[in-house]
Amino acid sequence: MLSDVLKLGGSYLQQRDTESQNKQILNQLRDAQGQMTSALEPYQQQGLQAQTQLSNALSAGFNPEDLTQDPGYQFQLEQGQQALGRQMAASGLGQSGAALKAAQEYGQGLAGQTYNDAYNRWLNQNNQLSGLANTGYGAASDVANIYGDLAGAQAQLTGSNQTSRNQTLADVLALGGNLAGRLF
Repeated sequence: MLSDVLKLGGSYLQQRDTESQNKQILNQLRDAQGQMTSALEPYQQQGLQAQTQLSNALSAGFNPEDLTQDPGYQFQLEQGQQALGRQMAASGLGQSGAALKAAQEYGQGLAGQTYNDAYNRWLNQNNQLSGLANTGYGAASDVANIYGDLAGAQAQLTGSNQTSRNQTLADVLALGGNLAGRLF
């Protein structure tokens, strides 16, 4: 009888110890989760901002009309036309049809080349935004996995606590059965 009571006491103490250890483990896991989530937060925010910028850029699309407002294009056009005008004037063709044709061809060639350059810059910028958005997506996925892992660990610890309680209950019932058998 005394051995049964001692066994029951040991079972109860083991249950309490298991639950205490599991609580400590869960608290440590929550602390680690908070640290990892905080470490990934900047990447999530950067990815979200990049996704918004990318979405806006793709919605607006590439606008070739913006090219004519580009200071670099305006400068190249003016300088090229001035150089062409000086060259034609030096040749005695300052206001001739050939001069007008040469100016038109220069402007069209510059616009075509500048358009391609501007379009490629627009594409490269969007590719960079896409890369940042993907980094943010990866960080968000990592955070979701961290929460899933914590939930799984919490479920295991809850199961461990319940197993310990069940064992204690089984020991109580066994002791009760032994006592009842001796008394009756």
